[in-house]
Amino acid sequence: MKEKAVHFLSDGLSLEGRLASCTSTKVAIVTHPHPQMGGSMNNNVVIAIAKTFFAKDYSTFRFNFRGTGKSQGTYSNGLGEQHDLVNAMSFLNKLGYGQILLAGYSFGAWIINQALTDDISASAILLVSPPVDFLSFDFKGCEGKISLLVAGDRDIYCPQTTLQQIGKQLGCPVEIIHGADHFYWGEEEQLSKAILKHFV
Repeated sequence: MKEKAVHFLSDGLSLEGRLASCTSTKVAIVTHPHPQMGGSMNNNVVIAIAKTFFAKDYSTFRFNFRGTGKSQGTYSNGLGEQHDLVNAMSFLNKLGYGQILLAGYSFGAWIINQALTDDISASAILLVSPPVDFLSFDFKGCEGKISLLVAGDRDIYCPQTTLQQIGKQLGCPVEIIHGADHFYWGEEEQLSKAILKHFV
């Protein structure tokens, strides 16, 4: 997967990203974990998700939220980060990508969930280890919008019983990865296999 360094604007801030292009007009945006806890686009799970979709003929785009890495600005408690996601989608639309899949991990999943209230348009949505026991999620109105929920059975921030209940509420499938905690060290391949069951 060969990636190109790119920059785009969000609220006047220059944000850095990595775009891996393929022949398809489908693109997967992968959002990263909490920037105040060391999260960035270079996270192991973010990269594993991007590689998974690239192997299925999706272009992929991972980027640093404001105040992370070389992206300008400062952490914005989720609100500015929602703007970053929406502006990333607009940036990709202008590049000719007409079918955008959103894949968020941990804090990145929360940002996608929060942005859904703005009726953003995505072809599919994947939430990996949404930290439902750490951040406040609102799944009202998300029925039919979320395509897949994934977590490890040792995830203290996203208990599998809670995620199963959310999946039932939303009418979407849930994949539980045995032996994985919130960080998926050594379990990236199992995560990839779980995702591939549901996306082609």
